[in-house]
Amino acid sequence: MPNYEEKAIKNALFIKGDKVKWDGHQDEYTVKTVFFDMGVRYSLLSKDGVECGGRVFENELKFSSLYDAAKRRDVEIDSHESDLYVPVNEVTKKLVENYEFSRNVTTFVSQIDNKSWYDVPFGYIPYWEEKGA
Repeated sequence: MPNYEEKAIKNALFIKGDKVKWDGHQDEYTVKTVFFDMGVRYSLLSKDGVECGGRVFENELKFSSLYDAAKRRDVEIDSHESDLYVPVNEVTKKLVENYEFSRNVTTFVSQIDNKSWYDVPFGYIPYWEEKGA
């Protein structure tokens, strides 16, 4: 049975490899590791492979790519041109709430499966990679 610290790390919002923005910084960082200390989850960040920033509180971070975050968590993904679609559920709700551009995200009900989905404008990264952007 996992101990309290292992559960806290397992349930962390950000996981190793996530691309994030850090409050007050323009650069994109990568989560290097997540750890738990004195009842608080922290992340260590790296930029271009170099560790930086020391301990960063989870609430100081935002996802810079909802597509990458969803893909790393095996979330169902769909798209139309540059728009990313992910189903509305407990996992995606947390991802959207902590997305850098969450104000631009809307929801719709699919005419195909009658389920609620998030529409993330310009969020489908493969579209932009194909365009060379």
